[in-house]
Amino acid sequence: MRPTPRCIYSLSALWLCVALGLFWPGAAVALTVLMGLVLFAVALDGLRLWRPALPTVRRALPPMVPVNHRFDSVLHIEPATKPGAKSGLQGELMELCPANIEPCHEPLQVSIGASAQVLRFSCLPRQRGASEWKQVQWTAMSPLGLWCRRSLLPCESQLAVYPDYASSRRQLDISLSRSLRELGVVQRRRSGDSQEFHQLRAYQPGDSLRQIDWKATSRKGQLVTRQYAEESNQSLVLMLDCGRRMALKHGERSLLDEALDAALMVAEVALRQGDKVTLQCFAGTPFYWSGENKTPGAVSHMLAQLHDFHPRLEASDYVAAARTARSLIKRPSTVLLVTHSRNESLRELNTAARLLGDRHRLVVADIADKALQDVLATEPVNFDGALSYCGALDYQHKRQRAQQQLRGQGTDVVEVAPQQLVGALAQAYHRHRGQAA
Repeated sequence: MRPTPRCIYSLSALWLCVALGLFWPGAAVALTVLMGLVLFAVALDGLRLWRPALPTVRRALPPMVPVNHRFDSVLHIEPATKPGAKSGLQGELMELCPANIEPCHEPLQVSIGASAQVLRFSCLPRQRGASEWKQVQWTAMSPLGLWCRRSLLPCESQLAVYPDYASSRRQLDISLSRSLRELGVVQRRRSGDSQEFHQLRAYQPGDSLRQIDWKATSRKGQLVTRQYAEESNQSLVLMLDCGRRMALKHGERSLLDEALDAALMVAEVALRQGDKVTLQCFAGTPFYWSGENKTPGAVSHMLAQLHDFHPRLEASDYVAAARTARSLIKRPSTVLLVTHSRNESLRELNTAARLLGDRHRLVVADIADKALQDVLATEPVNFDGALSYCGALDYQHKRQRAQQQLRGQGTDVVEVAPQQLVGALAQAYHRHRGQAA
């Protein structure tokens, strides 16, 4: 319990009057009586707050919210049920948000009558993951407003903050081909399409002469081609690096956030193509394997499983992840490995590529090093700057040679900026789909 500013100002004014009364001896009696009355009122007001009747608070939260989207925390406040407790509690209520939730409100003044009251607090989630809400802060005010007493009221709730996948998914709502163009995918005619007949259609420039149906052409008097159904039921495996390097920030988001959004987006594309999708997460050791999914709700299931995954403070073991994936993948597949590597880890990545490349079509999506690019983009103006530039250039040349070795053994290596990761993964998937050896 502590005095409020009103109490401090009142006592300060009282002592000022007492000090002034020293110069007028005739007013000493009146000032003594006034001082006694004020102190009695202050003490009595404090005694009424000595054991305050605390209200009961219940919180209502949505089951899940996307990151960086505001939502309301609804608090239901009920008056105290203590026997003999008086209604009309005065106080201040403040929501105590978890670390990954940013409050968008100030404490609210509350006057609780005989019935329950509902308050709404606006909050903004800044980081995905599971959030535990445990308490709210109630500051009870004395009847005269001279004293206040803070209490923490229990009010436990759970909230799941998901990646903002809905914003990215809007690109796929029109049709698969339109969304692929929006992602930057260049569709090319492949020789591995299925030979299952789908329908007849008018001839279009670029159609193979082998597709022309000459009987239908003679009947209709114009060129008609046979269209075959695209081969489906293939397998896509997404290997997601969750090691310490993926904790680096790209703006306000980590590289793992960017990689997770891109992986879910490509999984959505593959599922719409009728393919099976598998997701592996690894750091020092593989710690998550989704199994093959082909159902329409597979991405929602992945979101529920992955929303609380964060970068682990350990070095990524590519070889252990490749061995686990090799033992679990039973059929030739397209494997997309998303990582942020350093030159010293490329030899290990080369070993992992050999383990997977003999049976599968491997694509390594390596997120570009922004610090390295910034150094190379800056013109050196002094000796220290020239040393930094030469060191960065040598590092880049070694990196390019190591990546060329990966490409020499059949691995497709894509080095891409974080904001372009979705398009790069979608292009790689569409380029290698159906070509796993």
